Amino acid sequence: MRVVLTIHGIGVFGGRGPWQAPIGRVLAPHFRCVTIKYSHYRWLGFFSAVLEPRIILLGLAILFVTRRWHGIPHLWTWIIGLFVISCIAAQFRHRKALSHLLTESSHELPLGFKPHVIAHSMGTKLLGTALKEYPQVRLGSVVLTGCVLPANYPWRHVRSTNPRAFERVRNEVASKDLVPLLARAGHRLGILRGYGNAGRVGFDAATNFVHTMGSPNKVCGQCAAAPPPAPIHNVTSAHGTHSSAFATSEFAAYYWLPFFWNIDPVEYSDFLELCLDANEHYENRNWPQLRVAEEELLHSEWRWAAGSTLESHIQLYLSKHPRGWANTSVVALVLQKMYVDIAAASKAYRDHGEDWQRKVAALHPVVAMIGAIDVILR
Repeated sequence: MRVVLTIHGIGVFGGRGPWQAPIGRVLAPHFRCVTIKYSHYRWLGFFSAVLEPRIILLGLAILFVTRRWHGIPHLWTWIIGLFVISCIAAQFRHRKALSHLLTESSHELPLGFKPHVIAHSMGTKLLGTALKEYPQVRLGSVVLTGCVLPANYPWRHVRSTNPRAFERVRNEVASKDLVPLLARAGHRLGILRGYGNAGRVGFDAATNFVHTMGSPNKVCGQCAAAPPPAPIHNVTSAHGTHSSAFATSEFAAYYWLPFFWNIDPVEYSDFLELCLDANEHYENRNWPQLRVAEEELLHSEWRWAAGSTLESHIQLYLSKHPRGWANTSVVALVLQKMYVDIAAASKAYRDHGEDWQRKVAALHPVVAMIGAIDVILR
């Protein structure tokens, strides 16, 4: 089973990645979820990313013991020097967090496996640094949310230096996210290095490499017009904030699951809706409407089916099955079993009843199709 790593952002007052558990439950029936935790920013959050608190405390303690605050000129010199040293020391905290991330993830991955990744906020910065500096880092599909990397992050250079560094990147752009704005301001002031506002404005658009979509519910027109698709997509949510993608687990179910399956999320939603409609008509014995839904399912072209119709895709798999044969009646039975299983998987996702994880696996169209073929030809 393929692995999905989840990497949280800065912890505030002890909280670290509260979204990882509910997102993990969405992914668990389909992937092995590995939660990466790091405590380097746990208590003071953003402050410890800028300054090293222990240096500040040590400097203030020395100042108090030596009673140097009486000489104002010397006091300001001391404070400025303390600030500069603390900023430099904060970079060591970042390196320690990065080292921890690499160590923890490598312990969970068999050699040769390329995990998918979901990274949030500071997690995106750690991931971006790892991709630039460590050639052994090899990832599958990557989701960035609340991203604090610069808009001009060198994705093309990373890919040219290490062609296996990543397969695809989905950057969730939230137009009302203030954290990337603060990160970019810190970079411009010189107190944060290598930070930016890609989570608010997206990565710089580049023809055939970075595309921007105006909504999560839109297909990328540039990829459709001039394939092959770009490896990086900015996906804009006009009213999104820093953690709005984690408000409900349905965001991950509708957008990130199909993305990790290499299925366009919009196409997946259309397919899922058709399957649920067909199942409803089947249960209600509404045969005319069922026939319409089945015809649309069978004769529409689906990119997850290699651009062919579902009918052709089922016939292809039937022809490869040891007991398979392709005719109209068998295809119809397979289709019926598919949408019944997908509807049951959708219900199991909501109810978490008995054996729900096995049932939920059928939310993947190909898994549902292969399972249906095995049952029909049993």
